[in-house]
Amino acid sequence: GVKVEGYATHLLGELQRDSEYMRLRELPDFVSTKVWDGALMLRERLLALERWPSWAGKSVLELGAGVGLVGLALAAEGANVVVTDAGEAMPVLADNVQSNAVVVDARGGRVDAVELNWLWPEERQRSVLDGAAGAHETARAGAFDIAVGADIVYEHDCCRPLMLTAMRFSSELFLLQNVGRAGSDLFLRIAAEMGLSVHREHVTGKYELWHFVQPDGQCSPR
Repeated sequence: GVKVEGYATHLLGELQRDSEYMRLRELPDFVSTKVWDGALMLRERLLALERWPSWAGKSVLELGAGVGLVGLALAAEGANVVVTDAGEAMPVLADNVQSNAVVVDARGGRVDAVELNWLWPEERQRSVLDGAAGAHETARAGAFDIAVGADIVYEHDCCRPLMLTAMRFSSELFLLQNVGRAGSDLFLRIAAEMGLSVHREHVTGKYELWHFVQPDGQCSPR
């Protein structure tokens, strides 16, 4: 397949004997079906959040999930997760969710895979998320504890739809972003226009962790 800056080429950490592992399938031909460095880094940053020493019962919406690495990792820590993407990403994403269902369930989490296009009308987005949320009561109310995404801002025309989608369903958004990508500056300007607070943390190289919060702590109204 084509090599793209940001594809993961190595693991973070070391394999541990007698540990339980999740298995993720990826395809070489689409950027949405590859493991990205940003996903590995976002997983590490989220699992290290001091405010949440436990993810048990937390509701999470992953946008542009790709192969589902971040969402599955949080589900394996007990979170209730909905992983989303669109188009050619969906068969691999759904397969990875199914393949790891036993591990996630054994660890007290839950994960559903749903197609969610940021360009869809709001009511269609709400409909598919409500239908997939199942027992996720907070998710069904349209209020995930957080939304997350790994290196998903890369085109100017996706910036506003992405931000609007995220803020409809959560008051907080964590993005691990390569700031050299097209759209990064525009995305930050849109956040400022919407009155969101943003905390930027340098991770490594061109990568930063962005944390956006709505000023009133509430999702955008319907």
